Amino acid sequence: MMENRKSGFKIDMNDEGPNSYIRTGHDPVQKRIEARRLDKINRRITWISILLPCLVCVIVLAAYLDLKKNFSSTNNTLEIKTFTQNLEARLTALAGQYKKIEESLNTKENPYNEVFLAYETTTGALEKSLQELQNRINDIDLAKADKTQMETSVNALKDEIQKLSENMAEADKAAAQLNSQVKEQVDNQVKEQIKAISSDIQASRDELKKLKEKMSLELEESLAKINESSGVSKQDIDLLSSEIKKVKKDVIDVLADTIDRKTLNSELGKQDRIYKKEIDFIVKTLGDKEDSIRSLKSSVQNLETRIKTLSRKQMGIPEPGKVLEQDL
Repeated sequence: MMENRKSGFKIDMNDEGPNSYIRTGHDPVQKRIEARRLDKINRRITWISILLPCLVCVIVLAAYLDLKKNFSSTNNTLEIKTFTQNLEARLTALAGQYKKIEESLNTKENPYNEVFLAYETTTGALEKSLQELQNRINDIDLAKADKTQMETSVNALKDEIQKLSENMAEADKAAAQLNSQVKEQVDNQVKEQIKAISSDIQASRDELKKLKEKMSLELEESLAKINESSGVSKQDIDLLSSEIKKVKKDVIDVLADTIDRKTLNSELGKQDRIYKKEIDFIVKTLGDKEDSIRSLKSSVQNLETRIKTLSRKQMGIPEPGKVLEQDL
């Protein structure tokens, strides 16, 4: 720290010599230089004495902080080790439990698969029903906006149903009248046809009687002729028998020309079937009208229930069986 400078001051060991004063040279100047040097050295020493404790304090503080940091890191590492050990133990336990659960699931996989399939099917059905309910809710929301229009349509439907019911009553009366008229007409026509057929049969019977009488007269006449002329040849007898056969054939043709009872019954059956078809058609049309009226009534009832539910929701009226809870 001290500068090594050559000084011009030299101490002579033999101060008492005659040349001692001369060797020293400028003595006061040397003293002042030495004093300055001493002052510098003193200042430096004081600065060193001040800075050295401060430097020691800084070193000690840095060492303390480093030790503290290392100690906290060691504590943290110990805690982390214990935590990791506990976590590893828990993970091993969970792995064992997972293996057990996996084994049990593998043993019970088939019934669960069936359950899952049933669940999927039910969820699909529920999704469809939910979609339908959502569509109904959307329809109800639209119906809320058009409530007045719905009421007017319901009133119009009621009027139409009333008119249809009146028309149905009139149709029932008309059907009853028509049925009675058809029955009367059928009965009258059948009676007239039976009368005509019976008259034809009676006429054919009369003709048969006349033919029988005529044949009997002709036979009597021929027999009388035969009795009168006993000398009749065989040829005349053959001619007579042929004439008798012709008469019988004519009688058979007349009987074939007359209306048979089977044809009569078939004709009557045909007409009866035709009238029955007409009556069944009328009854069917009336039944269709009744079904349409019933469907209209059911649709009106559904609309009325929807309107009631909408009015309850808008007015805040609870449904029967439900209680609204409010905070007091």
